[in-house]
Amino acid sequence: MKLFAAIDGGGSRSELILFGEDLKIRERRCGGALNFNESPDAAAGALRALTQGICADFLYAGISGAGNRGGEIHKQLCGSAFGQVRVESDLKNLMLAEFAADAGSCVISGTGSSCLAKRADIGGREGGYRRIGGWGYLIDSRGSGFDIGRCAIEAMLMTLDGRASGGEALRLLWRERFGKPPEEMLSEIYDGGKRFIAGIAPMVMDAASQGDAVSARIIDENIGAIAGMISAAADFICADENTDSFPGFRAVLTGGVAENLPGAVNAVAAKLTGELNAKKVLSVELASTPQICGAALGALAMCGIAPDHGVRDVIVGEYRKNSFQSGHQAAQTGGLT
Repeated sequence: MKLFAAIDGGGSRSELILFGEDLKIRERRCGGALNFNESPDAAAGALRALTQGICADFLYAGISGAGNRGGEIHKQLCGSAFGQVRVESDLKNLMLAEFAADAGSCVISGTGSSCLAKRADIGGREGGYRRIGGWGYLIDSRGSGFDIGRCAIEAMLMTLDGRASGGEALRLLWRERFGKPPEEMLSEIYDGGKRFIAGIAPMVMDAASQGDAVSARIIDENIGAIAGMISAAADFICADENTDSFPGFRAVLTGGVAENLPGAVNAVAAKLTGELNAKKVLSVELASTPQICGAALGALAMCGIAPDHGVRDVIVGEYRKNSFQSGHQAAQTGGLT
């Protein structure tokens, strides 16, 4: 019997399952962070620990940072323990888990943000993919916890020096949490970097819920950025389709901003009012399928087993039968994943 190994690796944790052709899970492991962009040496060590002693005919690994460092990751995994190895972005895990062979769009909105769009598979041939956004926080951070936090700190400092006004509730919440204003914490902010700044996002959400206009504007702009990713995804997915006969696709959100911001799904859908009909976006909803199950579908596809919904449902049922809890793909900080 052939054995399959599947890995879902993100910035806060990783997961591996080993299963057979009967789709029964033989082993499951959880490990450390696997973000090869941020901490390649630490991620390499965590990957070695996760896979130690595991042997499989096919290994599919969806790992954060694979878009840039896929060759390095593939080289590390290749060896006698695995017959064939395929390395992809962890976003591919999410796409396969939610859509199997169908068209769809997934947006991760956590510490960072990114979107992946997929056209439907046709005749066993994998549909095309397009990455939208997610080019790194120094370049492209809209729709993320980092952007929400950075804009909030900027707004408070601009109010301090007279270039802007408002944000009283936000500044009060900051002082309640840290005991001093942001202008007295520049060293802590810079030392904490991306994760510290992204950790401010829940505070901005709280301030917005209290009627703080500055915070509400920041949230609204980032919701608009998420909607913009989905709109671009719709353009890609529908580009080669007969829009009259094309059934449309779902857009799925995941990550701490999407999951912890009250009304995020409805707010994104409201920004897409026109696209919901004209661009065939059937719905906007939160992700509900464990990402590791998408990696399992990827492993099966390596030996010619199509990732259809029937196979997906069996794998998900087997996973949940064992009461496993799904991990997330993005780094966790301040309540965001």
